[in-house]
Amino acid sequence: MSQSRIVQIVSLSVMVALLLGAAFLTPSIDKSRAEMNLYGDASVFESAPPEYAFAVQAFGAFRSILTDIAFIRAEEFKRQGRYYDAMQLHEWICQLQPRFPSVWEYCSWNMAWNISVTTYTPEERWNWVYNGVKLIRDEGLRFNPGAVNLYKQVAWIFNNKMSEFVDEFHMTYKKYWAYRMHVLYGPPADPLGDYRPGGEVMSLEKVLEDDELLAAAKKARALQEARDQTDADLIDTSISGDPNKLEIAYADPKAEAARFDERHRIVTKAAADRVQVMIDAPDKLAELYAAHPATRQMVRDLRSLGVIIDDDELTEEVYWQKGGSEGLAGRFFLRWRRLTDPPSMLNSSTNNADAGEALAVQQFDKIVGATTGSPDGLALYHFLQKKVTKQVYKLDPEEMLKITERFGPIDWRSVDAEGLYWTAMSIKMGEETLSKFGNDKTNTARILFFCLRNLYLRNKIIFEPYLPDINLSYFNFMPDLNFVESMHQAYITYAPLIDPGTTSKVLSLDTFRTGHINFLAESIRMLWFAGRKAEAAHYYRWMQEHYATDEFGQINPALQKPLQDYVQDTYIEIDSNNRETRNMLFGQMVTAMRALAQGDSATYNYVYRVLKRSHEKYNKQIVNEKNRLPDFQYMVIDALRVILGEPPLSFATTRDKVRLWARLPISYKLMLYDDALPLFTKECELWNWDVNKAFPPPAGIEDFRQSGGRRGERPDDSPVETTIQSTED
Repeated sequence: MSQSRIVQIVSLSVMVALLLGAAFLTPSIDKSRAEMNLYGDASVFESAPPEYAFAVQAFGAFRSILTDIAFIRAEEFKRQGRYYDAMQLHEWICQLQPRFPSVWEYCSWNMAWNISVTTYTPEERWNWVYNGVKLIRDEGLRFNPGAVNLYKQVAWIFNNKMSEFVDEFHMTYKKYWAYRMHVLYGPPADPLGDYRPGGEVMSLEKVLEDDELLAAAKKARALQEARDQTDADLIDTSISGDPNKLEIAYADPKAEAARFDERHRIVTKAAADRVQVMIDAPDKLAELYAAHPATRQMVRDLRSLGVIIDDDELTEEVYWQKGGSEGLAGRFFLRWRRLTDPPSMLNSSTNNADAGEALAVQQFDKIVGATTGSPDGLALYHFLQKKVTKQVYKLDPEEMLKITERFGPIDWRSVDAEGLYWTAMSIKMGEETLSKFGNDKTNTARILFFCLRNLYLRNKIIFEPYLPDINLSYFNFMPDLNFVESMHQAYITYAPLIDPGTTSKVLSLDTFRTGHINFLAESIRMLWFAGRKAEAAHYYRWMQEHYATDEFGQINPALQKPLQDYVQDTYIEIDSNNRETRNMLFGQMVTAMRALAQGDSATYNYVYRVLKRSHEKYNKQIVNEKNRLPDFQYMVIDALRVILGEPPLSFATTRDKVRLWARLPISYKLMLYDDALPLFTKECELWNWDVNKAFPPPAGIEDFRQSGGRRGERPDDSPVETTIQSTED
């Protein structure tokens, strides 16, 4: 046999072996491609728009080469600072490789982080950042529904770019997103929901009697002092290890925990019920007409106002056509908001609307019955809410409900609510659950923790849109203590999933252990300042039980002291950053208002002065105006909104609100009255009280309304007839 023949036979044998090897490896390669989502179930020609299909067909096998060249060129443009040129190349790459997730991820990142910072106006910044979201949400995920990293990228933009303070325009992003969600959903749900408290009720006359008030205040202070002493005794007992005394003081820890859970359950259920109403809404007009025949005529009549309602797929561009003026956003939802929101919200802008729009709002109300609460109008409203939620913002109401039920009363106007949603979706699309996940688990958990923590810090949103320029809207936020337990349970639940060596109670990972300890310390301070000292003691005892020693087995001296000393010592040690200053101002203001409700004006005046000085000191040291705290008076008003908006889980809650209202300065009442009146009315109906006697309108309310309210001339802050005003200034 010739040498050439031998070479041929050997070459053929090697070729056959390689082909067999390739065939053998094909199933595992296909499986890996599926896991990495490098191809879809359907052909790209079947699902891609014409421009995508044309690019794929036109270049065929050369697509990969062209993609590589475009990527290299885009990187050069990026290094040269030519972000717009790089952006154009990335758009072409997306067309060439629509099922390659990294292309979409990189292009989105370039928009949100690189191109956005080259612009200088708030609206331009917002547009580029939000375009980064829309690129993945509306297009990338359509071709790569199982690409976990794309969901995480969307979540990271909401959490890191919009929520955190890394970008000086972060408040702009929060305002624009809050406006979009407020137009669709409105203010948060009534936190009381369908819960109706029981128990003994005092007559309104006795509540308002000065003698009764002073006696009640004295009794309340005595009870608080006794409760504080009980907490201190319990903590000292837990340190000394006297099990008998500890058992007598808290015979049933489960019952104590259940007491805290009840509050969380009530407010969470109210938020979940609101989402459930949207879920129950029909998906098609035919279903809506069958359930509510009158809506058929409503849809016809609304056409005369330019409101077009049909079953066609709705895009965000059509929904917000010409800034919303010609889309459903402006012609339906914005008009609904103007008719139903509190006066400080969108309906206050009716005063600035032109005569044609003001007339259109009146005609709109006649058709849908927004102000009268027409069941058919509400059915149409919820139908459109569901349509916009699913088709415009690509949110699944079923998933929104699960997240709300699991974590708490989420305000969906928050960018962190959106971040939490897309994090949860990344877990789901990775074929995992919120109780068990493994794919890129550390990063997944990190974003989840960030979002939950920010909801704890910022879920109480005070938002007053200013339609001529959304960036000039009033936006403030307060801590939401309803998320303390959610965050606490997240540490306990998710850390063991990330580190198999972590027990269900004690976190062994330094990162999570330190984070958990810092979070509990902050929460204990917040609860203490807010007057919820029993809950503060509950979490302090948990820390003493599980973190009494450090990771080296050494006793932690910080936990070997009474609760009050621990709060004071840890507060002195913290930095006076924006977050901690906000938390301190809010918590201490709650303490001040609680004292005022009990007739203790001296404590109120002292705390007020201290907080005002702290606020002024902080703002003076902040150079960048965008990172300063809002006006102090507005922060006090916002704290009062939260306090007066607390759900009346018992008669005592409303009683304390009545007593607080009687003692508030008139300047505060003027700013609060119109917004708080609907809540006051509901609470008084619970106890059969006259709302005008329990919460009488402040003197000068009509003049204040005519002046433009909170956005008009600030009310006079000169001394008035009240027990505290003379010493407040």
